[in-house]
Amino acid sequence: MRCRIHRGCHEIGGNCVEIEADGKRMVLDIGLPLTEDRQIELPDIAGLRTFDPSLLGVFISHPHPDHYGRVCEIGHTRRKMQTKGNDEIVMLTKSGLSYISQTKGGNLSTKVYGMWRESLLRRVLKLQPTFRMLPPKSLRKTSGNEIRDIVDGEVMAVFRARNQSVKTDNLAEIYTNRPFRKVFQALEEYERCLQPLWDAVPCPFPTKVI
Repeated sequence: MRCRIHRGCHEIGGNCVEIEADGKRMVLDIGLPLTEDRQIELPDIAGLRTFDPSLLGVFISHPHPDHYGRVCEIGHTRRKMQTKGNDEIVMLTKSGLSYISQTKGGNLSTKVYGMWRESLLRRVLKLQPTFRMLPPKSLRKTSGNEIRDIVDGEVMAVFRARNQSVKTDNLAEIYTNRPFRKVFQALEEYERCLQPLWDAVPCPFPTKVI
């Protein structure tokens, strides 16, 4: 293994260390100098400006500008992604992928939700081994059906729109407001319908996870 300190040794900030082993490299931090000279070029590391398969990625030790401040200057990205906050940089899976970055198709990642759902289902199956597991789309379909039964199809469409135009009437999105008051009223009624379910257990919304 070889280690090269590009910046941060004889200055305050600007931390950047390149680590190489078996022909593969990782960059540890790519920070912003805390001195007056902040316009200095990026360190001369293959893969920061153009794609280089030997560079596996950039690891940020912690979210301080002198350690991550120049990430936005990296010229090469493998896929088109919107700019995220600092949390994306430090939330990585064991394989080094971000927990909250977009997918290849541009959709939001469901890694965090997937872990929460898997943990919840394990707890449920431990108590109820015959519990029927359904995909998330089934829950969305069920909730939409319930809202339609309580109010009507128009309110259900707004409930399921998720910030998109209601497909049945795109022009209505321009010249009218969405009936959110009716949506909230329907949700309150739906909550009352589910109340017997919450009353059947001692603590339906525990603050501690077992």
